Amino acid sequence: MQRSQMTEGRRMPLNSYELMLIVNPALEDERLNAILDRVKNLVDGDSGVNESVDDWGVRRLAYPINKLEDGRYLLINFQAKPSLIETISQQLRLVVDVERFVVVRKGD
Repeated sequence: MQRSQMTEGRRMPLNSYELMLIVNPALEDERLNAILDRVKNLVDGDSGVNESVDDWGVRRLAYPINKLEDGRYLLINFQAKPSLIETISQQLRLVVDVERFVVVRKGD
């Protein structure tokens, strides 16, 4: 289901996205929650909709990333305007504890 948002008298569709994060497995819960709050606030601040956050736990990486053999996987589902994706990407690149991330638009 795709939601819409009024922007200057016209409807602006919200697309559905998945954001997969791989963070350092030794990350404290407080720091992890700060990263998740940052993403949620970006989505909420741009009139998007946060749908769910799934913690997949710690898993073995296919290859070492920054000398880490394991990573903690998080899947965030949300709806937002396409223009927000670049902002989220820029913010996540600045977070040292995020080893890798990818944002994918879900199919209709």
